[in-house]
Amino acid sequence: MSGGEPLTRLDIADVERLADPVTFGRGRDYAEGGAVGRVRHVADGVRATVIGSEPYAVELDFGPDGFGFRCSCPVGVSGSFCKHCVALALVAAGSPNDAPDPRAYLETLSHDELIDMILDAAGRDEVLHTRLAAAAADPDAPESLRRLLLDAIVPRGYVRYDEAYGYLQAVDAVVDRVEALLAVGRADLVLELTEYAADCAERAVEYVDDSDDLLGGVSDRRADLHLAACEAIRPDPRELAQRLHARESSGGDLAMFDDAVTR
Repeated sequence: MSGGEPLTRLDIADVERLADPVTFGRGRDYAEGGAVGRVRHVADGVRATVIGSEPYAVELDFGPDGFGFRCSCPVGVSGSFCKHCVALALVAAGSPNDAPDPRAYLETLSHDELIDMILDAAGRDEVLHTRLAAAAADPDAPESLRRLLLDAIVPRGYVRYDEAYGYLQAVDAVVDRVEALLAVGRADLVLELTEYAADCAERAVEYVDDSDDLLGGVSDRRADLHLAACEAIRPDPRELAQRLHARESSGGDLAMFDDAVTR
């Protein structure tokens, strides 16, 4: 489903092609049973909370390059088009074409009004707040990025299963900022920060209900960034091997540095 004019919604035939018959049937039951919460129309698609065995955050993205979807349920996290995605897609497919256009409204606001609106939203949305703070962080003041990693990764209390998806979104927001440093020639800082993030993550493991191994996926991403930074700056091979060997030997639940010496 790519190319051509940008998609604005899916019709029922599209949804049937994306889901197997059982998943489609269950999603249709959810849609008809009122399990889909208020549908939020955004610039690139729709968002909603869908109530299954618990509330799940569902996102459908439409654009000129194709269709994207995400759900915080275990099936959705694995990358499959789950019944919650089906439910939202069916509800969105039946939405009127004259739904309010947030972009058109935002374009009428002044610069200061937009800033106030975003800051107000960030005060109530931890992921947005973290993303803004990470974007504003000065790479010449790495301590601020270390603090952001610590605050995002090490929770203040226990993160329940239904909170894990939002928690990982905040972590990803900071890791996105770290990854962006590669493009501006700061691989040295990426090397330092990914190792620090690994230490933070090991501290966080016992405080997160990570039944779906979301932390493992983020750990793999940090390992890839660490390798990319090493390839960019080519640190002293003996010193690097000793450091990686020490980290691998120390173990850890996330095993970010397993086989790092070999790689």
